[in-house]
Amino acid sequence: MEQPAYEEPSLRRRGRSVGAVLRLILVFLCVGLGIVFTLQNTEAVTVAFLGWSLTLSRALLIFLVVVIGTLIGWLLRSMVGDEGFRPLG
Repeated sequence: MEQPAYEEPSLRRRGRSVGAVLRLILVFLCVGLGIVFTLQNTEAVTVAFLGWSLTLSRALLIFLVVVIGTLIGWLLRSMVGDEGFRPLG
């Protein structure tokens, strides 16, 4: 019986499991850094905009700004195709 020169399926499975472990470590690291960031930025800040005033923690404010910026970037990216800029609609 002829043996293959290499064991592709087992190497492929091993690569997937190593990748999964590395991703899991990265997720735990990001969650841990997020918790440390939140615990260090608990003081309240007041934000005023067009007559409105809102008081919330600094960590929550930064999180909301990042989410809003991500949504704006996603929206702008969806407006640019292979041909260039295309308006919504």
